[in-house]
Amino acid sequence: MAFKDNLYYFRAKAGLTQQELADKCGVARSYVSAFELGTRTPTLATLKNLASTLDCSVNDLVYGPDKTKEVTA
Repeated sequence: MAFKDNLYYFRAKAGLTQQELADKCGVARSYVSAFELGTRTPTLATLKNLASTLDCSVNDLVYGPDKTKEVTA
């Protein structure tokens, strides 16, 4: 799955709207929407913030919930 799909999956799993996720992450709803549409890519800091807010790992957001790849950066 692509990042946009993974983000949608974890947001829905958390029961959050785009606006609620945006508020918790301190970004605009349009920013979250653009991620889910695949028209923007988050910075590493934003990616970490999204993962923390959604109670998942950066790996989960990047590779999907069933992948075991390690992100090294």
